[in-house]
Amino acid sequence: MFNTYITDEGKNYKLMINGGSCANIITKIALEKMSLKAEHPHPYNVNCVDKTAQSITQHCQVPIHMSSCQDRVWCDVLDINAAHILVSRSWLYDLDVTSLGKSNTYEFKFKIKKTMLKPAKPKLNVWNNKE
Repeated sequence: MFNTYITDEGKNYKLMINGGSCANIITKIALEKMSLKAEHPHPYNVNCVDKTAQSITQHCQVPIHMSSCQDRVWCDVLDINAAHILVSRSWLYDLDVTSLGKSNTYEFKFKIKKTMLKPAKPKLNVWNNKE
């Protein structure tokens, strides 16, 4: 797992990259705070690590602004505790991201500009947008 932060209208949101996940996720809290509009796709269930299941009834496009990268990612709306936004293997694949294990960084090109993501230091009270 790799943690960093994105900023939207002056507020920080914790972004987690999980190359083992197959779903991009945004929490209901972040959806509301970012004033994003969710759509209603065909509902389906996802199974969690703790063997529970949750229904996915909404998804939306989430603006991702990191360094020179300004992307929009389709995310399912789901309550998770690890981050506000989780991007998965599909996002890594779409941007042809390279994971550099020793330095714990990610590299990719976005519109011909090379971008390197470095892990962020944890911030306190990230769910309330306070440092």
